[in-house]
Amino acid sequence: MKKIFSLMLAVGLTYCCTACSGSSPSSSSTEKVSQDFLQEWENCISKDYPNLDFSSCLGARAPESDEYYRIEIQSDVDMWAGMSNKELLNRFEEYCRRYIGEYDTDCMFVSAYELPYVDDFYDSNGILYRGRNKISDHRESIENEEVNMYDLEYLNIETHQYLWWDDSMAVPHWINRGAAYELLNDPSIRVSSWIPSDIGAPDAVYFNDGTYNDEKYMLSDGELSISEAIEYFTNEYFSSYAEPPGEKYTFKVRTVEVYELSDGIYCYNIIYTPAWDLIPFEFMGEYYSHGDTPHIFSKNCQALMVRRNDIDVIIDPYFQPTEEIGEPLTDIISVEAVMDIVSSSLSQSVVFEVITADLIYHGEYADDNRTAQLTPTWCIELLNTNDDLSYRLYIDAVSGKCSYFTYTPI
Repeated sequence: MKKIFSLMLAVGLTYCCTACSGSSPSSSSTEKVSQDFLQEWENCISKDYPNLDFSSCLGARAPESDEYYRIEIQSDVDMWAGMSNKELLNRFEEYCRRYIGEYDTDCMFVSAYELPYVDDFYDSNGILYRGRNKISDHRESIENEEVNMYDLEYLNIETHQYLWWDDSMAVPHWINRGAAYELLNDPSIRVSSWIPSDIGAPDAVYFNDGTYNDEKYMLSDGELSISEAIEYFTNEYFSSYAEPPGEKYTFKVRTVEVYELSDGIYCYNIIYTPAWDLIPFEFMGEYYSHGDTPHIFSKNCQALMVRRNDIDVIIDPYFQPTEEIGEPLTDIISVEAVMDIVSSSLSQSVVFEVITADLIYHGEYADDNRTAQLTPTWCIELLNTNDDLSYRLYIDAVSGKCSYFTYTPI
């Protein structure tokens, strides 16, 4: 059995503090993120902080760049605007054939306010499914533009194929090709918008900083290393996936979770987010909250690899319209200065375990939820082992302003 490197990072936010107690750094502590980043991180680890323990740390990352930008994301966009229903149905059929390799009119469903309510139903295993209108029952009124569709779904319970596409996305939002479902052989798992991390606790978690590239596991058709899985996913898979996103958009892998699906057969659950100019967006998994929380712009993107050079399940593989705002940011706070802020902002009488340090795009939705402004931000994840509360500290990479949440993993 491979070594288990860390706990799950699913986030359950419990409260927010608008500012940490530590002061912002002086201008002498700002510098560009450079090729010396890893050395800077090693310097942090070697420092004698009274309240920080790095022994359980997964790792730290920051992209190399000469300048950064604040950006604005359009979060509420009608991607279907200007397309007729016939065009949408034709494209939906194309997506089904392309991504799940089949197309059966009895498995095509639609959501629209003009259509009648359909009761939920149970399959032969007693699993409850949400009632949906079949496209075949309403095709004439749909093609005559009498129906305003807002999402399309393909669900084949017999072959375990699933695809979901709605009007906020340029490409399908959720694809499940059923290979993991077959290997798990668990009738309680529904063939629908199932999240791969719901398999349970992973056997191992690897932070994508290049440290664990050579680790290998046996997938259903042979061994594959962590680096080979990441390389295929971020390059070959997305080069063949739907519409090009634009030159500044990429996908960044945060971690790779390893699960044993059956005796000796493993899979990789790739945790990723879109990235703008190499800086990843914030990842936030499922969470349980005890109170109100800010409306943070975040992603819960996952891609499950059961076979080599193949993606079985993909969640949120799309990019939203993005614009750089303001002047370029040429100097940011170094990771050493950031960890000094973190240490001084926390209680000196408690030792916190450092889990990750990552330079990300962080921000909140506007009041109307239509846009979100994001800033390059250091995100430091910590664990207080005294009360099992976890912390997510945000340090603005330009101003040094600090805020944080506490949360409990679920």
